Amino acid sequence: MRRRSTNHDRIIFNGHDLSSLVMCRMERPIMAPVEVSAGAIGGRHGEVFRRARMQAYTVPVTVWIRSNDRRRVAEMRHRLAAMLWTEEPAPLYLPDDPTRYHLAVVDGDTNLGAITDDLPTTTINFRVCDPIAYGNSRTAALATGDETHISAGGTWESAPVVRSTTAGGTWRVRNATTNEVVEINADTVGGSISGGLAVVCDMANERLTLNGIDVGVTADTDFFTIEGNVAIVVTGGVNTQMEWHERWM
Repeated sequence: MRRRSTNHDRIIFNGHDLSSLVMCRMERPIMAPVEVSAGAIGGRHGEVFRRARMQAYTVPVTVWIRSNDRRRVAEMRHRLAAMLWTEEPAPLYLPDDPTRYHLAVVDGDTNLGAITDDLPTTTINFRVCDPIAYGNSRTAALATGDETHISAGGTWESAPVVRSTTAGGTWRVRNATTNEVVEINADTVGGSISGGLAVVCDMANERLTLNGIDVGVTADTDFFTIEGNVAIVVTGGVNTQMEWHERWM
């Protein structure tokens, strides 16, 4: 796989600018590794393709602490450790793509070299479990009853969050491009839906709430993603906003 190297300095992890403590060099793949599943069929040449999927991968970043003074290095090591520690994946902005981030976590050893006449150096391995990057945060106002045309941006599908206020009677949001719909099951709220209730529809987590309380959805509900140019229709809601992050391969 072809790789691109960079010697820029600015790496931001979990909101911390590591360049305040270290200089760095890194390389990473153009795209995540791809695992292809295929199988042989008796009596025939070659294989039959089954599926392809992107895998998790590691981004190694070589860093040099910006000091070779022993006492200063000790202090900076502790500060760097505090910046790198997280119990779950956090946003990682890399210097060759400062407007998009991956969710990553530090993996493995981070041993510093001996303090000699050279700057102390080590390699930090960032494990990227979700191979699709996150880009700009986007918001669109959705008209009631009419199609609102949206460009999702990015190069991969995004799972939006829809926030609305009920107008009474029913509430649903439909992707008119794919005809997928999410609708509140009125039976789960006593057979009718009052106006003025706050609706949050989280497509990624397949969750729908009224005033913060989980409610059921209809049998034909299909939580959807958006990709490319799509048309969205809201019924029974006002002041509706759709929020999402661009996703990039």
